[in-house]
Amino acid sequence: MKNKTIQISVNEQRNDLARKAKQLLQFHTKGLGTRVELRLRNGREAGRTDDADAQMDLFLSLVELPEKKVGERRWANTTLSVFVHPGTSA
Repeated sequence: MKNKTIQISVNEQRNDLARKAKQLLQFHTKGLGTRVELRLRNGREAGRTDDADAQMDLFLSLVELPEKKVGERRWANTTLSVFVHPGTSA
């Protein structure tokens, strides 16, 4: 199974998130799994885990996928990631 990765930032604007959400939907309709990563850089950003969770919530709300297609959130050091399971092949 092929997977794609989309990286978002805690400081990214809503219109950029909407563009990436549209890209994720295209991957989903092609039957590709997609990992969404939000990396907090060291320094000031490293302590903004609440903002990272809120940004991921916003991004996932823009995607509008069924809840069962979205995996659980995982923190690995300063990276928050979510896997979106593939849809049916088009």
